[in-house]
Amino acid sequence: MVRFQQKEQRMKETLKIRHYVIGVMYHAGEQSVQIMSSRNLAKQFGMARSTVSIALKELIDQGFLIPVRGKGNFTNPRKIMTPFPGKMPPLILLIHSDGRSFYYGSQEWESISTIGKAVTDAGYSFRQLPLTSTNEDDLYREIQGAQADGLIWVDALFYNESLLQRLSESGLPIICDSISLSSVNTVAFDTRSACRQIGKRLAREDKRTILYCLGKWCRENDLPSIREAFSEAGIPLEVSFGNYTEGPLDNETLSSFLLEKKWDAIFSQPQHIPLLESTIARLNIEPPELLSRLRLKNTKDERIEFCFPFRKRAEKTVNRMTELLNGDRNVKQILLPMELITLNKKGVQNV
Repeated sequence: MVRFQQKEQRMKETLKIRHYVIGVMYHAGEQSVQIMSSRNLAKQFGMARSTVSIALKELIDQGFLIPVRGKGNFTNPRKIMTPFPGKMPPLILLIHSDGRSFYYGSQEWESISTIGKAVTDAGYSFRQLPLTSTNEDDLYREIQGAQADGLIWVDALFYNESLLQRLSESGLPIICDSISLSSVNTVAFDTRSACRQIGKRLAREDKRTILYCLGKWCRENDLPSIREAFSEAGIPLEVSFGNYTEGPLDNETLSSFLLEKKWDAIFSQPQHIPLLESTIARLNIEPPELLSRLRLKNTKDERIEFCFPFRKRAEKTVNRMTELLNGDRNVKQILLPMELITLNKKGVQNV
């Protein structure tokens, strides 16, 4: 087991050297340039020199590097696919979520693909960067080592602001989508205003007893806006989390929640709503209103929901990145209103 972990760690470290070398090659284009020495690479990435030597030998064997006796290793421009004449276009990195996702759902793919298309439509090159560490210093070296001209980081629940500040101060243009950061450029969805509208509607309908089965991020970022709407209306709001923290709900947990008291509304993840409905029917209790995170209205025949305008976010993000690449050093926070769609009972969008 220890031997396997050591091998896995070495593979992660050699990948960082590979990313660095390919990044140098990318910016060199049709020119052959010398890379850092193994001693300097080991220092730069905080790894053993023997590990660097393994990575460099791999790259030499595969033809990415050309060793020159007495001088060092030089990039092989023939290994760059479809090189641009002259200067290569800016290389924009995308980090999605925590950079270590095992798989992507449809919403995640929409987020990634819209940004990738906007970046390439602007004439830049696009690359998604997987991360191999959680340590701030290691992440700093890993992202710097990718040799990018700009970084877009989206869909992370919690950002390391210290890391983002360090990268920004090093000269790397950065845009993320947090609604709570003020030290770096952001293009974010205005979910707080959407939640406030939901809170206003619940207050207006006097639905003041709420079971909130959403996770930590939503409790910290969405729920305060709902509370604010009740406060402004002068209506007391009773919110309970039961014993729910994170993770999937089960029949036993749901039953204990639902039998605890009469709820006016329950917030849950969309995938939990069918289980909620079946549990309510089995218990034969008066059904509360069931809300996924951003449902504004629920009627017998249709519902109105907020949707994330991914394409608009991608366009605004790339426009802002262009400004940063052109020398704008100001820090801006851009909020995008959520989009509204109307769905019929079968979940089909009404026109």
